[in-house]
Amino acid sequence: CHLDEINNTAVTATLNLPYEQRGRYAFQRIKIASNYPFGLVTVWSYVQPQATVFVYPSLEKVHSDAHVSSLDEQADNGKVKKFGSEEFEHLVIHQPEMGLNRVSWKHYAKTQQLLVKEFVDFKTANALFDFNLMTGGTEQRLSQLCFLVCEATEQNSSFMLKLPNKSIEINTGQQHKQQCLECLSAYDGDVL
Repeated sequence: CHLDEINNTAVTATLNLPYEQRGRYAFQRIKIASNYPFGLVTVWSYVQPQATVFVYPSLEKVHSDAHVSSLDEQADNGKVKKFGSEEFEHLVIHQPEMGLNRVSWKHYAKTQQLLVKEFVDFKTANALFDFNLMTGGTEQRLSQLCFLVCEATEQNSSFMLKLPNKSIEINTGQQHKQQCLECLSAYDGDVL
């Protein structure tokens, strides 16, 4: 980046980083230099950023239904116990447009109040993205997982990431996505 004039306004500069391979990298030191007009005097300083750069795997589109396990099918060491695709969540007051097929008749018999059962579909809500369910070599599998993580975050779906020697618990949101992508970028096959 080259600037001809310095004034009191903030300037945003873009640095092209030399990292082309997936991984975790420390910043190299950056040299900032200034030349007095006509190049008679040059001053410089080095800045060593303490941040870490993560280069994520490339995205490889994969059909999510074929390569994703639901958590109710593969409970991780008994931590998750959800059976069936739908599970009762709560009761709500019946509205005229709801119909009568989900009315809780037991509650109606006791209280004479029409209540409707609400269910949650855990198969779609909690997905397990497992390294061992992907196809291809290590880099291809990581690229497929990267695609699934980005797609699930975009759809605001909760998911769990499982690599051969590390698991990231069920969660959702941008912070969860970043944690998963950093884990995928740092994966070296044996130790994370």
